[in-house]
Order: sequence, then C-alpha cells, then structure tokens
Amino acid sequence: METKEDLQMIVLMDYFDYREYLRDYIAYRRRVGDSITNRSFASAVGISSSSWLTTVLNGKKGITPRTVNAISCYLKHNEWERDYFKMLVDFDQAKNIDKRNQCFLVLKQHLLKRGLYFVRILETEKYEYYSKWYYTAVRSIMGMISLGDEYERISRLVSPAISVTQAKKSVELLKGLGLIVKNDQGYYELKNKAITTGTNVRSLSIANFQRETMRLGSEAIDRYGHSMRNITSLSVGISEESYRKIVAMLAELRKAIVDLANNDQNADRVYQVNFQVFPLSKVLDDNKELHNEN
Repeated sequence: METKEDLQMIVLMDYFDYREYLRDYIAYRRRVGDSITNRSFASAVGISSSSWLTTVLNGKKGITPRTVNAISCYLKHNEWERDYFKMLVDFDQAKNIDKRNQCFLVLKQHLLKRGLYFVRILETEKYEYYSKWYYTAVRSIMGMISLGDEYERISRLVSPAISVTQAKKSVELLKGLGLIVKNDQGYYELKNKAITTGTNVRSLSIANFQRETMRLGSEAIDRYGHSMRNITSLSVGISEESYRKIVAMLAELRKAIVDLANNDQNADRVYQVNFQVFPLSKVLDDNKELHNEN
C-alpha cells in the first residue's frame, strides 16, 4: 500500500473549485488507507443524510456557512485556509457573473497576502487576460506590425481607442504570460503559447470576455458603417436536436475562419467575430405549457 509519504499531499491553495478539492481530499485519504466514506464525512460535519455529500460533490446542492465552518474544523484548516475555503465556496456558489467576479478578486487578494505563491497568482493573471476585450486586440495588433513600448501608438491603434495606461497594462500582462517577447530590434513578437486555466476559472473568464465582446458588437452598429461590419440575426423555432446541429455547424465555421485568418498574408486589421445562439422562450410542450430549464 502507498504511504502518505509516497503520495502528494492535497493542498487547498492549489484549488479554485471547492468540490474538486473535497473529492481529491477524500480520494487521498482512501489511498493512504483511511476508512473515510461519504457517510462518515457527512456525519463528521454534523449532517445526518447519507446522500448529502454526493449531492454536494455533483453540484446539485451547495453548502451553508455553518457547514463551511464545520468542514474547516474537520479538515483541520489553519486560519488562512479557513478564510480561503470560505472564499472558495462563495466564489463557486455565486449566482451571477458579477458576484463571481467580486469573489474572484477577493480570492486573488487573499493569495497575494500570502506573498509566496507566484504560480497561483499567475493563474489569476490568465483569468485577467480574458477580462478585458482589448488584451486580445493588442496581442493581435502586435502580431501584424512592429511595435515596441509605444503605448500611446498602441492605444490609438485599438478601436475603440483605449487609454495609454490600458495599453501599457495590456503589454505588461502579455509579457507576464509569455505571450509576447521583445526581439533584438526592440519589437515585440508573438509566442505561440496557449492560455490554460482550471475549468472553474476558465468558464468565468470566458463569460466575462463574451459579455465584453457582445457589448462591443452592440456599439459597433453606431460606430461603423455597413461596409465595415456585418451584424445579422434570426429568430427560429427549433428542437433540441436542431440546436445541437447548429452548434456543430458553428464550430465548423469557427475552425474555417481561424484557418482563413492564419493563412491571410495581407492582414491589416483586427476583427471580432461573435456567434450567439440563445433561447427567446421557455420549452413548450404539446399542451402549450411552459417549463423552466435550469
């Protein structure tokens, strides 16, 4: 049997998802021979239901502040870990994107107070990359023309224009993530490095990015003439099966557009291409009764 010394310890600060943390913690305890079960875990934190932990771990149920404290006591968290675990639960159980953003910033500040965990702070910088639409725009611009630390020029090249401070922050973030590097001539070059984060953080960062670009799409109606933009819409009645087919069609189109852009030798501007498919009604059954879909 593997011993505790043979296995990597479960470290709370390595997680941005409290459910994943609890799953890994229980699995670790079992691997080292501890007789822990979902029922015994629930009992240890004052829950009598035998199915409680299962419903929590599969996302069907959340946990209350009282239970958060009980879990921290059971897992012998120190003061910093107790605070982090509570923040993690608040983040994961936030009901909307704005609240999740607030909770995420609190998490980041808590990590910064610790002072030593550069890797975890870098994870939050990866999140930040998608938090502002102009970070991706600046990166694309730098891939098309020779630019150094010319923040005023960069700010004017972005449309709509950003501030010099925002341009400088964009460059610093891109450098910090290793997405751009300065060559011998003093110009930045793109590095083919993928941005990856944990699923929980990535879903939030992408949601923020999509909100920003959807807002820009709305503003583009007034900002640009018809010759520079193409915005169309459809309202259609379809089944779940047809919806899935549309999603697949858009995925193929997205790949084709990426290939077209990658092979464009005359690229001279940055475009944002949005695809949106969302419901305008609830599900309607044969009896014309509406049902909520969660």
